[in-house]
Amino acid sequence: MNKDGLKEELQYLITAKNHLWVAALGTFGGSVGLMFINTNLYLMKWSFSISGFILTLLLLDNYFKKDDKIEKIIEFLKRKDI
Repeated sequence: MNKDGLKEELQYLITAKNHLWVAALGTFGGSVGLMFINTNLYLMKWSFSISGFILTLLLLDNYFKKDDKIEKIIEFLKRKDI
């Protein structure tokens, strides 16, 4: 792949990483917020909260995988310039 293509892929990965971070924060905040809602539907409240925490962990896992890809591309571009 050429240098311009790698730079475009790098920009795409950075944007996707930022979107994943925002989604993880929103999901985590929503899960915590659900825990403090005063309702009689305890089973539903706790099941949604736990599902939200699991989804947050999955989003963060994908976030860190993209971080590894970004670091590999940057390292490759540095080696190619030298």
